[in-house]
Amino acid sequence: MNGLINALENYQAKMTITNNIFDNNNAIQSGGVFNSRSMRQQTSTLTITNNTFTNNKCAQNGGVYSFTLTDYKVSSINNIYINNSAGLAGGVGYGLRASFALLEENAYYENNAAGTFGGAWYLSANNYKTNLQITFLILWNLEFKYLELIL
Repeated sequence: MNGLINALENYQAKMTITNNIFDNNNAIQSGGVFNSRSMRQQTSTLTITNNTFTNNKCAQNGGVYSFTLTDYKVSSINNIYINNSAGLAGGVGYGLRASFALLEENAYYENNAAGTFGGAWYLSANNYKTNLQITFLILWNLEFKYLELIL
């Protein structure tokens, strides 16, 4: 139903994903690889380093990652995202009503797509705090209907 990795109702979790290849994962709802949903407002951290994400998809939101109602600090360093897709929003990542800090360093995005919003990321904070820091990012051939970053 949701992603390969589900972190539900996590409380100050510290997760690390390093040196992996995630290929051809599918989710019916959200997060083709990683899905997090929680009502708790305790900050969790996710560190993603030296991974390749290819051909992952979901029918709704977040071809690779989905964060809903969570408080997360995400560090994404030296990752490659190719041919990931979401039926609705966030070809790679999706964040809805989340206190979210995303640090993206040395990332490569190619041919990622979303049916409506955000070929790479869709972040909708709705009165929550969202921070986005990007260093050396290559975007190539993203597809989406609308370009929107709602903070």
